[in-house]
Amino acid sequence: MKIQLLTVQKIKDEGIKALIQEYQKRLPRQWGFEVADCRGEKIQTKGEDEQKQEGSKLFIAKVQTADHLVLLEESGKERTSTEFASHLQSLIDQGKRSITFGIGGPAGWSKEALDRADELISLGRLTFPYQFATLLVVEQLYRSYSIMSGIPYHK
Repeated sequence: MKIQLLTVQKIKDEGIKALIQEYQKRLPRQWGFEVADCRGEKIQTKGEDEQKQEGSKLFIAKVQTADHLVLLEESGKERTSTEFASHLQSLIDQGKRSITFGIGGPAGWSKEALDRADELISLGRLTFPYQFATLLVVEQLYRSYSIMSGIPYHK
C-alpha cells in the first residue's frame, strides 16, 4: 500500500518541514507514506487561470491511473477526525493500493483535475496556506492511524 501527499508547490518553511517529517516518522511503514511536490516553472507569476491549468497539469502528470485521488478543495466534503479515520480505513479495507491526496496552488484546481479526482475533501471553511494545509493533512493521517490502532493520541 502507498499513501502519498502531492502539493503543487514546494514546502519552503524549515519549521513546517520538520513538523511534517516528525509526523511522517510516526506513520506505519506499510503505508509507504511520502510527501512530494510537482513544481515546475514559477506559476505564481502567471494569471489565475494559467496558474490553475499549469499547476493542475503538473500535478496530474505525477498521479498514476490506479491511484485513488483525493483533492483538497473548499467545496469538498468536511469530516471530523473520527470520520476521516473511518473513511481511510474503508479505503484500505476496499484494497486501494495507492491513495494520493492533493493540495493545489493558490488558484485552485482546473476542471480536468477536479474531474480526475475520486473525491474532494475540505479542511473546513477556512482558507489555509498550502504549507499549513500540508502539515494539517499529515497530522490528520497520523491521527487517523492512532484512532485505527488504538494509540492514545486522539482525544
